Amino acid sequence: MINTRIELLKKLLENPISSRDILIKLSDFDWDSEELIVLQKDHLENLLDLYLKKQIDLSVVEEWTNVIEGRDDIDYDKYIDVIDELSNPILYGIPSEKRIKEILENLE
Repeated sequence: MINTRIELLKKLLENPISSRDILIKLSDFDWDSEELIVLQKDHLENLLDLYLKKQIDLSVVEEWTNVIEGRDDIDYDKYIDVIDELSNPILYGIPSEKRIKEILENLE
């Protein structure tokens, strides 16, 4: 069962466009969990590139980062500041295209 959960988490991180479908499947698992997967630079690059290419809008960016922020089974510590900023536009302001590019350039 853990392998299925890990595979779903991988899909969630790799494909923000279909995150709602994946979340429905992940709802079969307990909320409390150890960290099973790590958010990588390429996951954020993919998300932000999709936005810059106009394939998704900022609401998808916000929704996806909120999902990541709320999951115990995803380790996002390395990118906590980016996730926090993008998931909270009320606190940080709606990120401009320039800001999104800055975030991309500063990812390590």
